[in-house]
Amino acid sequence: MVTSIEDEAFDDCSNLKDVWTYTLVPQSIGQKTFNTYTTATLHIQKTSHDPYYWDTQWSQFSLLTEFEGTYSQWLINNQTDYVIDDHTGVIDTEEGATGEIMSGSGLISENENDDQQMDEIIIDDNGSEAGSVIGNGHLWCNWLQFLIDVVQSKWHFFSFPYRVKLSDITCEGSWLFRYYDGAARAENGGGGWKNLPAGTEYLEPGVGYIFQSNKGGKLKIRVSKDNLDMNPADQHNAMTAHSAENAQDASWNFMGNPFTSYFDIDHTGYEAPITIWNGSSYEAVRPGDDNYHLRPFQAFFVQKPEGCDDIVFPKDSRETYNQSQKSAQDKARRKARRGVDAERLIVNLTLSDGTTTDKTRVVFNDKKQNAYELDCDASKFMTSGVAQLYTMDARRVQYAINERPNGDVPVGYVAPTAGTYTIEAVRMDKPMLLKDLELGITFDLANGAYEFESAAGTFASRFMLVANDTATGIADIRTKTGVSIMPTAGGLCVDGLGGSAMSIYSLDGKLVGEPTSDGIVSLQRGTYVVSVGSTTAKVMVK
Repeated sequence: MVTSIEDEAFDDCSNLKDVWTYTLVPQSIGQKTFNTYTTATLHIQKTSHDPYYWDTQWSQFSLLTEFEGTYSQWLINNQTDYVIDDHTGVIDTEEGATGEIMSGSGLISENENDDQQMDEIIIDDNGSEAGSVIGNGHLWCNWLQFLIDVVQSKWHFFSFPYRVKLSDITCEGSWLFRYYDGAARAENGGGGWKNLPAGTEYLEPGVGYIFQSNKGGKLKIRVSKDNLDMNPADQHNAMTAHSAENAQDASWNFMGNPFTSYFDIDHTGYEAPITIWNGSSYEAVRPGDDNYHLRPFQAFFVQKPEGCDDIVFPKDSRETYNQSQKSAQDKARRKARRGVDAERLIVNLTLSDGTTTDKTRVVFNDKKQNAYELDCDASKFMTSGVAQLYTMDARRVQYAINERPNGDVPVGYVAPTAGTYTIEAVRMDKPMLLKDLELGITFDLANGAYEFESAAGTFASRFMLVANDTATGIADIRTKTGVSIMPTAGGLCVDGLGGSAMSIYSLDGKLVGEPTSDGIVSLQRGTYVVSVGSTTAKVMVK
């Protein structure tokens, strides 16, 4: 269960001839942890040869030999994935062996020939990253335990892939779970949180719950083999319709990731927005528009669009944290190369008080209505005590995601305290202006963040988002020249340049780049003027 060995831990141990390691994956060591790398032999469990052979530090040993052995305990950490496959065989364990998968690490079972039986597997979740188990029909354990970091007196959103007995849950302090009643929201136009009914014995799989304890620490949840399925089929999360007077209150369902793994929301086939809790406030994301992976045990809100009865989670799309990070990077590059969709122009706005930041989105799409639609819009879920930003329609419905035809868009905000705030466009597929109706100021969002003073309170009539029809945007460049320009992390992604001439200038007129081929142009954060032929537009790099 050693997790790290520091540099020079075995300094001056010149007689050290043999080192045996029983850890499943290479634990962290330094370049100078041993001073006998060239003279000593490293003895490795047969099933762990490859991870050590390819590790930068452990591979310094001039001789690596395999030995047969068993584990009474094993650990996977350092955000590493360990794969049990037909090459490595199984993890040789003693009877009653326990294994722990640390936050961000993963165990993947791909062995199709031998059963892997363990007494207990522990999955850690530090609140930012979670461990993952991706099993098949050959991975078994008597107990699966979740160790989840929770913060004192803060709500946490959970959903578990298995039936959990409440008596198998422990946590420091006084704690409780609540569930969400979408029918109550539909009937009353708000609310919906309810305590578990008296006598509740189990938390049910796939159902969303919120949890809070008056003490921070570890939430410990054990699931017995009677309720475990380590080889799940494709999961179908059913949605229930709840009719309501207003569309923004109808058919809300609170459910969760059905796997002990990460899951890309794009793989569900569900296209409407998903509302998640980001730790401090609600945030709406949408498949196709947002590069978002659900974490293990993560709950979320959805509205049931007409004609859609469930959300499907294919088991073959399960990922560990490492796999989700890589696939997110790959997808971001593909999206950047595709550029903007001229029929769906996205504008992402943020409101910040210097400590917290909230988001809202407008999608200009002339095929959509200027009214709430369950298949594309997301109602704004308000959070007290933090800055909040939203847009509105003619009925003053508050949106987190507002897909609508072109036109002016009212912008509202909540300031929890009096002070200085900024509104910024972190993505702007078309040039936009922000009108401060209180001060009579029109601000070009291409120039950065708009800073203003505000009293505490809710303000629904101060700001208006207006198209800047006198400026050219990145969508116009693509339409006119065929060249796609998409801001990405640390620069611009250019695609379709061909033989076109491109020049990039800072706002003070300094030439900072003249790319001649497709790819990433590295740029610092800021606003730039990009010219392709005779077409010029301002582009923001975040």
